[in-house]
Amino acid sequence: MSYQPKLCDQDGLRAEAEDLHSKYNKMLQCPRCGNMDSKKGTFTKDSAGSANKEGLRYRRFVCRPNGGCGTTFGVIEFITLRPKGSLVPNGK
Repeated sequence: MSYQPKLCDQDGLRAEAEDLHSKYNKMLQCPRCGNMDSKKGTFTKDSAGSANKEGLRYRRFVCRPNGGCGTTFGVIEFITLRPKGSLVPNGK
């Protein structure tokens, strides 16, 4: 079993970004290098930064280093990659 860090909620945006990742990752394209992996998904999930005083870290999404550029995106940046015409969770 691998270690899973505790993550900040980031005002509900982390859940929205993770939903986007699970539903659309195989259709997303990295805006930096143009990588798109329709089999494994373009981005992997990771955590970043030092833990805050509550011991929580921040979610980040990484363009797959094998075939991609390895660029990291924070939750807000990742949400902006949402495919046009896709449904927005929770009606936001």
